Amino acid sequence: ESTFSFEFSLLTYTNPEKIQYAYKLDGFDQDWSYIGTRKVATYTNLPPGSYTFKFLGKAENTEKSNIKSIKVIIHPAFWQTWWFYCLVII
Repeated sequence: ESTFSFEFSLLTYTNPEKIQYAYKLDGFDQDWSYIGTRKVATYTNLPPGSYTFKFLGKAENTEKSNIKSIKVIIHPAFWQTWWFYCLVII
């Protein structure tokens, strides 16, 4: 698939509607994307590779940011593999 999304949330019970979010895909994004109170990150047409998706949430009345991460691996399509190139040459 060429499109995927992450939906995330910081679990807190005091003013959850005022939490500010940001995300970054290490290996693709240069900087953090600050998205305010939205909780969704969408990526399309990523090249094959290994990435780390990180997001952070910061409550309104605290200085602490909670950063969480997950590993993402995009496998190449079969026509992008070395064995396919060899078959085409043969």
